[in-house]
Amino acid sequence: RDFRATLTFSMDNSPPPANALPRIGDGLPQPSLAPVAPGAGMAFRQTSEGYFGLLIVPHTGLQPGYAAAIKTEGLKSVELERWPLPERPGRRQTIEVECRGTQCELSEGGRHLGRLSNVTAAEGPTGLLLSFEGEAFFDDLYVEELP
Repeated sequence: RDFRATLTFSMDNSPPPANALPRIGDGLPQPSLAPVAPGAGMAFRQTSEGYFGLLIVPHTGLQPGYAAAIKTEGLKSVELERWPLPERPGRRQTIEVECRGTQCELSEGGRHLGRLSNVTAAEGPTGLLLSFEGEAFFDDLYVEELP
C-alpha cells in the first residue's frame, strides 16, 4: 500500500546520570549499526524479516547531525544512505516518509533528503524507532494511505 507518514519528536542527548535506574529492555539484543550517537525516527514497511527506517542522529558537541536510511533484517542493520543535517536551534525534529510502490521519498524539517528505490516490502506497519541507548519523546505520528 502507498502511504505518507509524518512524525515529530525530540531527543535529549545528555548522558544519563551515574545513578540512573536500569531501563526496561537493558541487556536485550538490539539491531546493530556502526557505533553512533543515539538516534530516533520512523520504521516503515515492516515485515517478519525486518524493516526500513529513517533515523535522525541530532547534533552533539562532538559530531554533526545526520539522517540515515537503514534496512534491518533480523539483528543486522545496514545504512543505505546518509545525509548531513543543518544545525538548528531546539531539539524538535519532524520527518516524513512517502512510499509509492517500491519508491520511498524521505524528508526532514520540510527538506527533501533523498529517495530509496527497490523497497522490497510492498506493505507493512509504520512505527517508532530508537537506536542505542537514549531517550526520545515522540508525538504527532500521522500515517495516511495514499490513493
